[in-house]
Amino acid sequence: MLEGRHELRVSVPSGANLGQALRQALARYAHGGGVGRLCAGTARGLRYHMMVHTGEPTRPFAYGAPVDVAEEVDLVSGALTIGRAPDGTPLLHCHAGFSDSAGELHGGHLILDHTWAGSEPVVARLCLFTEGGYVTREDLETHFNLLYPIRGVAS
Repeated sequence: MLEGRHELRVSVPSGANLGQALRQALARYAHGGGVGRLCAGTARGLRYHMMVHTGEPTRPFAYGAPVDVAEEVDLVSGALTIGRAPDGTPLLHCHAGFSDSAGELHGGHLILDHTWAGSEPVVARLCLFTEGGYVTREDLETHFNLLYPIRGVAS
């Protein structure tokens, strides 16, 4: 462990749910949050959202309808933010890009609890903060629940 953080490499085996597997790996470490990357692997049965313009002045953007992809795809990259809800429940937020069997690129907000590792394990590199982290609260401009940095000791 480096001072103030845990550096992890997590390999999610073929067929495993990404959200469950990552939360299991994180549960062994006291942390307030962290950041990470999806570095390699394939996925199948994944779900993602893209932002859409609502036309509403009070909330101009929202997540569009979920897009479900049954076929196996190659993960190009993904950015993870690890935080907590105000009640302390762990949260995983991921934006990822992937390519389908035709080589077309896709991406958006990846729903990790609706995504499974494909025939190749998904490799994630994570950095957990032992002090500070992220917690959700409503953003007054967008009205989204966003992850904000906090100070404090991990629990």
